[in-house]
Amino acid sequence: MSDKEKERKVTRERGQELADQLGAEFIETSAKDNSNVEKVFQLLVESILKEKADEVPAAEVPAAEEKPPATTETDTIKLSDKPVSEAKDGCCNC
Repeated sequence: MSDKEKERKVTRERGQELADQLGAEFIETSAKDNSNVEKVFQLLVESILKEKADEVPAAEVPAAEEKPPATTETDTIKLSDKPVSEAKDGCCNC
């Protein structure tokens, strides 16, 4: 029995009918007994990922065997490098 079954405002049939009209999944969940809660989140994430994947043109998606572009000397920061300007009055270089 789902949460507050007697207080139900929408029948299962009406919920399924609306989902069909919208082209959506219909899944009844219950936080009380934890039924279908994880399933609905998994379906939601899968749907979002599929939609995002469909938005990216195939030419922009790198092949799995491609390596990322190499970084150049200007792309890196060496923590051991000295600051470009040093203080002239003996104060700290903060």
